[in-house]
Amino acid sequence: MKLACSCSFLAVLLLTGPLCRAELYRWVDEQGRTHFADRPQYSQPHEIAVRPAAAAPADPAQRMDKTRRLLNAFHLERQQEREAKAKRQDEIEKRRRSCIQATDNLRQYRESGNIYRLDENGNRVYLSESERASAIRKHRQAVADWCD
Repeated sequence: MKLACSCSFLAVLLLTGPLCRAELYRWVDEQGRTHFADRPQYSQPHEIAVRPAAAAPADPAQRMDKTRRLLNAFHLERQQEREAKAKRQDEIEKRRRSCIQATDNLRQYRESGNIYRLDENGNRVYLSESERASAIRKHRQAVADWCD
């Protein structure tokens, strides 16, 4: 509904714009403020030359084609805005999930007693204190990266 109202208003503006031709006057009042109007005011108004607007195509088919192209451009712009917003939302969600994961990993490394990894044979290899400290630093950095 909003799109239809905007489009019809735009179409009316495009069709009636060239029909409106008025003179424009400029003057400065006693306080030194500049004013603009379509009729002369005060004692010494100065007429301002206004360039005529580009003439609208006389052929209704040309006007319709021009309107259709304008509406398509508006539609494309709105679609691009929606896609950009969805991409931003996806990035925000990815950062949120990564922050949760990094925070959980850091908590596990801090609170767990013995931490191990599996070697290529599937045997447990326990981390030394220096390896554990290094892993904690790595997870702290991940928290800082994802949870800012």
